[in-house]
Amino acid sequence: MDNTSSIRIIEKPEDISFDRIHEILWAANEKNRQDGFVLSTSNLTGEQIRDRLGGNGKCFVAMDGDRPVGTMSVRYVKRSGWYAKGIVPDCMMAGVLPEYQGRHVYGMLSDHIFDYIKAQGYALAELDTAETNTHAIKIYQHQGFRLVGYKANPGGDHYSVILVKWFGKAPYSDAYCSMRYRLKKFIVRMKYKPDKTKRFGGNAVRPGGERSRRINKAVEQCMAAEPGLSGADLKRDITDEYLKNGVEPYEFFRYEFWKKDEGKRREYFLDRERKKYFTQEWNVFPRNKYERYELFRPLFKREVLQIRFVEGDEALYREFTGRHKEYIMKPAKGVKGKGICKLSSDEVKDLGALKEIAGGECILEELIIQGDELAVFHPQSVNTLRYVTAVNDDGKAECLFALLRTGQGSSIVDNVGSGGIIALIDTASGRVVSDGMCGQQRFEKHPDSGVRFAGYQIPDWEAAGAAAKEAHLGLPGQKLIGWDFARTKDGWDVVEANPSPSFESVQVLSQKGLKPVLKEAFRGISQ
Repeated sequence: MDNTSSIRIIEKPEDISFDRIHEILWAANEKNRQDGFVLSTSNLTGEQIRDRLGGNGKCFVAMDGDRPVGTMSVRYVKRSGWYAKGIVPDCMMAGVLPEYQGRHVYGMLSDHIFDYIKAQGYALAELDTAETNTHAIKIYQHQGFRLVGYKANPGGDHYSVILVKWFGKAPYSDAYCSMRYRLKKFIVRMKYKPDKTKRFGGNAVRPGGERSRRINKAVEQCMAAEPGLSGADLKRDITDEYLKNGVEPYEFFRYEFWKKDEGKRREYFLDRERKKYFTQEWNVFPRNKYERYELFRPLFKREVLQIRFVEGDEALYREFTGRHKEYIMKPAKGVKGKGICKLSSDEVKDLGALKEIAGGECILEELIIQGDELAVFHPQSVNTLRYVTAVNDDGKAECLFALLRTGQGSSIVDNVGSGGIIALIDTASGRVVSDGMCGQQRFEKHPDSGVRFAGYQIPDWEAAGAAAKEAHLGLPGQKLIGWDFARTKDGWDVVEANPSPSFESVQVLSQKGLKPVLKEAFRGISQ
């Protein structure tokens, strides 16, 4: 038996961030991803993990010395099922680092949580997992859990099973629990598909519900874009596309589906498909921004420092700020430019002050001094080239699409999610071929500088593409990468590399769907 004497189980302390919990869950599920099975919890961000716990949940970690090597959480939910009524402890988000699996760490975590639950006076614990997660279900049953329920998952692609463990004599026999489970499974499968859309009858959208509000908003947007459209016809069309084909109401509006026939509509690659293939099934990308920096270090032409707010980081911070009085701070798991800011060591004098701003683990970067070529649009922000590479099934790297991205106003970032402006680039010539776009607004010229978008030639276009393709081929198994290049006086400098870049912007700008191109490159993409 492996020695676990060095392992201790504690409640998550403040200095272990929820981003770190996410990293453990992500690493713990590496084999599942390789086998084509993706647990939704492994894709949760640190912020989403914290939100799922709510105000009364607890997160526990297995520690080997000062290193967190496993995690499991419990939250409290209200139930009214046949097996329990009232508040029930729900065990969730469990994972152990691959090198510690098979060493009883998971057993130690679950035993600790069971003791914690029992000490609070609860008679049972509940958990759920994907029906296809058969290995985990066997482990749970070995621990005394019984199958008691079955459910579909709104927007999901699998059914889930519900299991319960009673901490004393179970009030129901194994045979009775099995009968109730099989009956529930039969009813759910007869009534619902895995995503909880109904198999028979209409999947009516409940008036006043969130789906109904999204559909009504899209109807209003379409009618504002093209006065004279029938609201009733639009609502029927948007609802049908949503329920039958998974087209989100905002996608119907953004892609102007009311102008397109059935064939053209089916050419659009929807966001749910992007997440399925490029965020889950075909993604071997490091989740942490600093790990990405380490992976593609030759393409970065500036200093980058990881701050995890652990012992030794204070000295590293002082050394870094001694060389770079001003710097960029990025949350380690941030997306869409959220949380990025420019800081100065005159204002942020120590790690305590930095943590108040960052909130958790972060990345510090030496400032990029952009050259005049792209600064001409908006000198206040680092304007970038989004160059998306795909390695097809034949192992060849190619450019899927490219965008020019600029900031506007007082913003220091160019991300679309933070108010940036984008324009489409012809991948053959490197020339901008569209107006700029921000949300629903279009700009022939940049609203601050007056520089025209269409016709602008991206400098040294071939060099950016060659660097991106060569680097992509160095990460086997990664199908897609969105590279963000800044232009400096010394050439192209990679700002970031992203594993699942959005297709929305390029499909809106071109008003053409990308699915035919993607299906030609990747044979695994279904209709």
